[in-house]
Amino acid sequence: MDTLSEAWAVGEETMQTELGDPNFVDIDASRFTDPGMNAQADLSGTGPASGDPDSSAPNTTHLVVVDEDGLTVSMTNTVTDFWGSGQGVDGYFMNNALLRFDTFDSEQNQPEPGRRSATWSNPTTVLDEEGRPIMPIGTPGRTDPARDRPRPHPAIPSRLQPPGGSGCSPFPGRRAFLYLEEGHDEELYEELAQEGWEPEQWDAASFGSVQLLEIDYETGELTGAEDSRRDGSFSILE
Repeated sequence: MDTLSEAWAVGEETMQTELGDPNFVDIDASRFTDPGMNAQADLSGTGPASGDPDSSAPNTTHLVVVDEDGLTVSMTNTVTDFWGSGQGVDGYFMNNALLRFDTFDSEQNQPEPGRRSATWSNPTTVLDEEGRPIMPIGTPGRTDPARDRPRPHPAIPSRLQPPGGSGCSPFPGRRAFLYLEEGHDEELYEELAQEGWEPEQWDAASFGSVQLLEIDYETGELTGAEDSRRDGSFSILE
């Protein structure tokens, strides 16, 4: 958990400083996904700024669909804040994702007509060796037994203002708060404190809500699972 949280902070820093719309800026995605480069990443002394995780009620939706022909969709949809921009079109509220240009105020992520902002949304489809989809998966906001496990959540500086205001570096080179959903052992709190974190319990189970379907091509079966953290369900229609 210590290593994962530090790696999370490195990934967040990359997002804040290097990511942007590839139609407008040069993004070498292979550099971020290269196993060798990631294995050499320096995680020492890296930690997110302190603050409280987002405790607002859900305002993002993730859904996965597989049809009878095997067409597979994994889709995350968000209006960002409640009611989005407050502007409705044809019965839908438009999102206010433009604020992410301010949230990630880097050279790579600047607003202009037609340009998309950086985003946390990461709908995923797992493929088998033949390139066939076997598991569309995703979450609003983050294998079956793992989906209901209590989760950790380091305070993310891009969403939350660190102490001292905007002039304070979001990556101060130290560990900070690490929030844990209810259900973790007390020993874990002690071990994380020894690693330099300040672990605290976060009562709301709101750190992601995994939804998934799994395709078994040998048996022809489609199975599903929903996360208990938020309202959701799955149906297999014959």
